[in-house]
Amino acid sequence: PPGGMAILPPEFGFRSILNFEQNYRILAPDMGEATSMENLYESINYILRVEGIDKVIVIGGSGAGFFAQGYFKSHFAKVEAMILYNTSAPKKERNRKGALLIFKLLPGFLLKFLFKKKAKKLLRAKVPSEAEARVQFYAALLNENISKRFSKKLLLPILKMAFKFNETGGYKKEDFKGWQGKVLIITCEDDPGFKDLEYLKNNLPNTQLHVFPKGLKHMAHIIEMEKFCHIIEEFLKDL
Repeated sequence: PPGGMAILPPEFGFRSILNFEQNYRILAPDMGEATSMENLYESINYILRVEGIDKVIVIGGSGAGFFAQGYFKSHFAKVEAMILYNTSAPKKERNRKGALLIFKLLPGFLLKFLFKKKAKKLLRAKVPSEAEARVQFYAALLNENISKRFSKKLLLPILKMAFKFNETGGYKKEDFKGWQGKVLIITCEDDPGFKDLEYLKNNLPNTQLHVFPKGLKHMAHIIEMEKFCHIIEEFLKDL
């Protein structure tokens, strides 16, 4: 999934899909009704078996980066490369005490309001004129998905998985002994996940890094879409 705590549907990442499907086979599974990380990864592996795929390139941005890291941690032998962008690392201190209980008690309409407020904050970036239409479309699509797709039934299991990721998802380079693949980390100097960059660099093996300058915040992959895709394409050529 493309982000939004992995609640957004796979087609939300249509720009990347259209760009890379010319040279790569794309699998973009929905979260479905997964209630645990293990359940989600079993489903992914089932799809890979049915499709006859032995090796994958995992890509995860924003909240979906949690699940990309989790899959890599537990199934790195299946992963040829991993690409993370604008995402965070697992940290226990990020789990605020009582937060899940509060989410359970909040009415659905208030949850949607909070997510829309958060999304609006993430969209505040320096947008050049040539990217305005693209960003406006992205914002409208995001707002539409929050309005029509978000629900407590869908959200709470994913939040529980995210909390477990923070609690138990830590890793070190030593956990991936013998792995010969590569990791690409793309972020921005004022992205919310930038503060976790050192963790990602120090604990993931064979990392390459690209940092966009300040001003793009959480929107570098949309505002600088052509450059973003070019960075990934060049990374993939070297595999």
